[in-house]
Amino acid sequence: MNRLEYEEKLKEVYNGAVEPLRKYLNLHSTMKFYCHKCGVAFYGKAGHIIGKDHQRHECGLPYGDRDGYRFYVRFNKNDKSKKNAKIDGVKLVAQLDELLNEGQPYQTIRNKTGVDIHLIDYYANTLFKKAEEKPVNLTFFKATARGRKVYIDEAGKLYMECNNCQEVKDINLFQNTKIGFLGKLPFCKNCANKKQ
Repeated sequence: MNRLEYEEKLKEVYNGAVEPLRKYLNLHSTMKFYCHKCGVAFYGKAGHIIGKDHQRHECGLPYGDRDGYRFYVRFNKNDKSKKNAKIDGVKLVAQLDELLNEGQPYQTIRNKTGVDIHLIDYYANTLFKKAEEKPVNLTFFKATARGRKVYIDEAGKLYMECNNCQEVKDINLFQNTKIGFLGKLPFCKNCANKKQ
């Protein structure tokens, strides 16, 4: 295919929207192109740009992966290993909220949801809305020599003061330990996650 035939085919495929900015050598050469529709200058192999559909330029979209799938198409239909990875965003947010309200460590949340720990931390610190807690009447229950305080409500549920954030939280939000006041660490699970 010579230069004139190539430019004619390029105009036919893109209706004149894409033009080469470099001289055509052969179908295997890498060239720079400019798209007048989206205003993007991009590189591509001359044969790919006029070749198969998944190799052609689409305005505003990346080319795709090595198998020819565009990045907006996340999974191959026949790939059984990734079928379970598709999660509805609303369900994922609800699951993250539930796990964070329970005070689960970030590692556990990652294992249950498949979300990266850094994203969980970002979500917990910025977008996460804590469950609205009803006001509870607490009465003093116990204290240690170091000043850790435990409170109890009318239902008999225990609450402990976190040494890091100084908030009074449900005792289940503190990690278990063999040594420690009432078998709990001095800081809540959220503060423990931030230390990691």
